[in-house]
Amino acid sequence: MKSLKNASLFAALALPLLHCSADAPTAPEATEDAIVDADRTGRAVDAYLDAWMGGVKEDALLAVLAPSFVFESGGARVDGAAAYVKLLLAGGGEVTCDKSGITSRVVRARAARVEYVCKTPAGPVPFSEELEVAGGRVTRSRAVFDGARVAEATATKATVMRVATGWTRGDAVALRPLFTPNARFHGGGRELSLDAYLGAARDAKAAMPDFDLRYRFVEATRDGAVVFETRTGTHSGAPYFGLQASGRRIGHTAVQIFRLEGGKIAEVWTEAGFDQVITQLTGRAPAPTQAAMNAALDAADATAAADCPVTASGWPAEETRRRWVTALGAGPDALGALYGDRFRLSSPFTLAGTRADAVGAVAGAKSLGTGFDPSGLVVRYAGSRVVGVAGAVKLEYQNPTGAFGLPALAEPRPVAIHEAHVLVACGGKITRQYSHNDALGLHAQLDGR
Repeated sequence: MKSLKNASLFAALALPLLHCSADAPTAPEATEDAIVDADRTGRAVDAYLDAWMGGVKEDALLAVLAPSFVFESGGARVDGAAAYVKLLLAGGGEVTCDKSGITSRVVRARAARVEYVCKTPAGPVPFSEELEVAGGRVTRSRAVFDGARVAEATATKATVMRVATGWTRGDAVALRPLFTPNARFHGGGRELSLDAYLGAARDAKAAMPDFDLRYRFVEATRDGAVVFETRTGTHSGAPYFGLQASGRRIGHTAVQIFRLEGGKIAEVWTEAGFDQVITQLTGRAPAPTQAAMNAALDAADATAAADCPVTASGWPAEETRRRWVTALGAGPDALGALYGDRFRLSSPFTLAGTRADAVGAVAGAKSLGTGFDPSGLVVRYAGSRVVGVAGAVKLEYQNPTGAFGLPALAEPRPVAIHEAHVLVACGGKITRQYSHNDALGLHAQLDGR
């Protein structure tokens, strides 16, 4: 079950999760034969793990598996080494495991138990394998993991990824069945109906025939998902944001949080860089390409992942939110202490920001006025180590220094800045953050609209 993508197969393999234990069983009498068998078993187990963890090495795996090898998990069974290897090679990488995830390895004379944690669409999931060995080759594997959880997350991910495809094609017909009839769409303090949302997809494609929307998948559960999004296109078609076609390109990002009911999307929270779109379409800033944005995001993800091994635990979602919101209000030192050493931020201002960038951005936001209140940021997605929050940050805006190119006001004005954030908590720190706010909505409030 190393890299399978078939959700129905995951469901068939579902078993109650077997908790990992590093305690070895009582050792048998240490006869010379038993010692030799245990040594041979250990070498076979190591060869087996090397042959598939981090990517299937077909020849190496076939060499260590007995031709009559049997794999079992739940109600599923695969007979024969060749059939098992073929199954692994056909997988789509939905479950990926490497040796850094091993938490326990206990070897006996002709058997072994290996426990490890793998990356899945649902986040890190513990696995356990009971292996039998004869003649230096693995003859049987019995795997135990929470297959239902992985299957549900895989199905949610597939649904959400079809949304990105539908938007890229401007295909409202294909998009509609993915949503409940009364689905709600939140963004910038506004709420759209399903028809209005589908209309926005058509409008984007009409304005930009080469419109390209991509989701960088973060995590999913049965009931929800969080993604960071990149959008590009050339404005050569219909008017967009009230602007006539100019041939100029756009390139911006967004945070999206999805809530599902019965396998369909029932609610979406989106905050996107539409202020960047206007700046780019009016020629005041260049537009990044998909390749440039995703290269920066890849680098940021890799750096943050170094502080977040697959075996590390997170906090419950509400605890992550509480710690983060408290640190936002407390000030730079508290916020800096909450972020890991290799923390990375992706936002409209930076795709690979450091801890200092994140702390500076919050300090800048608080300088806009008094009464900074982030308590309106509410948990919309709760995963294993990931939390998605969305809502409004309130303050009495005045901005006496004209920070961020925003106007300075003679008198304070109450404003609500709508935001969406995805936080990854790992090993007692927040190691990754994806953030967006509704800058256009703030401008509208300042203009009295």
